Amino acid sequence: MSSIKKVLSVILILALALMSFGGLSGCQIQPKSNEPLRILVDAVASDGEAALEREFTQFMEKMDVPQDFEIEFLPGASLETGDDSERQARITQLRTEIMAGEGPDLFLICRNEQHSLFLTPEKNMEQGQFYPLDDLIEKAQYMDWESLTPEVMAGGHSEQYGQCILPISYDLPVACFRKDDLPEAPAGNSWQDVLADESEFLQVPAALIAAVKGTEGRDLGANFAADTFGPVADYAVSPRQLNFTEDELLQRMQAMVEIEQKASANAWGLPEYFTACISGRWNDINEMDIYRDHIDGSVDKIPLTMVPRYSDDGGVAVEINSYAAINANTKRAEDAFALLDALFSPQALLEMRQIYSPLATGEALVFEDVFSPDYAKAYRAANKDEKEKMGIYDLGWSFSQENFDEFTRIRRQITCAQFCGDINLQVQYLLDYCLSDPDNTEQLVHEYYQRIRQMLGE
Repeated sequence: MSSIKKVLSVILILALALMSFGGLSGCQIQPKSNEPLRILVDAVASDGEAALEREFTQFMEKMDVPQDFEIEFLPGASLETGDDSERQARITQLRTEIMAGEGPDLFLICRNEQHSLFLTPEKNMEQGQFYPLDDLIEKAQYMDWESLTPEVMAGGHSEQYGQCILPISYDLPVACFRKDDLPEAPAGNSWQDVLADESEFLQVPAALIAAVKGTEGRDLGANFAADTFGPVADYAVSPRQLNFTEDELLQRMQAMVEIEQKASANAWGLPEYFTACISGRWNDINEMDIYRDHIDGSVDKIPLTMVPRYSDDGGVAVEINSYAAINANTKRAEDAFALLDALFSPQALLEMRQIYSPLATGEALVFEDVFSPDYAKAYRAANKDEKEKMGIYDLGWSFSQENFDEFTRIRRQITCAQFCGDINLQVQYLLDYCLSDPDNTEQLVHEYYQRIRQMLGE
């Protein structure tokens, strides 16, 4: 055999070996499939599943993306009886498919506290269940990666595999005061600062009860106790580790019970304020005088000072509520990402109300410009012939530029973005029980901490 043939033989052998073991990403190269792309949507379609699927299909027809896809909606619990046996059965089937190397190609997931396909997405990332996206993001055609809130997108990044999940919406709890009453946010950026703050301004967002001075408090139904720890656990190490001890959990529950009791009784004696999660649902509480004018785009908007809820790690921890990811088992990773690329485009944000409403109801979005005056103008222009059509939340709604800058200041303080996984939910349930039975807090903490440790190891 000539030397040239020997060299060619070696090159061929190396090429076959590379195809067998995959590239540097760690994912095995899969043969192309002729099956349509499977998209799994786990979200409540406000106007019905048919309307969401129709809008999704019509939008994608305008984009340079594969058109051979089919959408499956994960069943929800019965509205009449609360029965979710159909949902549980389908989740079991999907998990079996995924374990067998199959399953949907693309996931669009909204937080579900009862039964989620992925109980703790951080854990699923580190187990390699989602396809690494870094190389695909670099070649994105529509997505503007720089326009997505980096502090939140980091929550979908795996130490081992890189970016594996694309967050869509998140909770950012704040307390809002008139700038006339609180010209600047008080000093401090950690949970210890919250406890030491004699002015008590920093404690208000930790309570998350909308209580305006002189009015009856309104429970927003939100509880983010776990986020005050920052990251609740390290899923990238073996064995996995909790980031708080039982004694630290006890102290946290006792402190939060005291804060919640103050909020419920309006015992702070602070200037008028409200607490909320930044979102287009901002005007849901419009009976509160502090921003009755603030939500009306035809009048000057009230300048606000926003005070976020701080955590142990010296910043703001937020919870990711909805996200998109590609199955590591997919045989059409580039095609699946093409749909994601279009979904994260500025054009989709303006036009796809049916998909963004259920994925972002009540939360902030990772798109930096949403809630800005410029975004509101663009939305009104894109929907000028559809006056009744809502935007992601409300037609043309926005902060004033001054308040949008304040919102951006808070976003730059985000130091942790994590998913509302099983551990976060257990801490949430624990606080609910401690509020109902504060005298039994110590025993409740012990029981829940043991449960949490067991969950971490599963």
